[in-house]
Amino acid sequence: MSAAALLLAGVTVLLVACGGNGYTRGAFHGYVIDRAKQEITSKFGKPDNTSGSNPASPKWLYVGKTFDPENQNKSDNETTLVPLRDPASGTLKVKEVDYS
Repeated sequence: MSAAALLLAGVTVLLVACGGNGYTRGAFHGYVIDRAKQEITSKFGKPDNTSGSNPASPKWLYVGKTFDPENQNKSDNETTLVPLRDPASGTLKVKEVDYS
């Protein structure tokens, strides 16, 4: 099998696996970690909900944005981004991502 055919087969498998159901956990995590809200909303839109009793550390909730490729591509109901204030810039940046 040629390299081009292998590449095409790999891309096809990736597209079928993603199925338009959002982003893999790894890809989503890689994009949002250490990013400010403005950068995240420009790529993924506004959070579906926000929560947190501490305004200095809110939680941003996205619904149906991610899926788990290690669990038969099961969609995550919610993906929670936990930002903390970055001491260098003073802005909130995501430091933790939880999937449920």
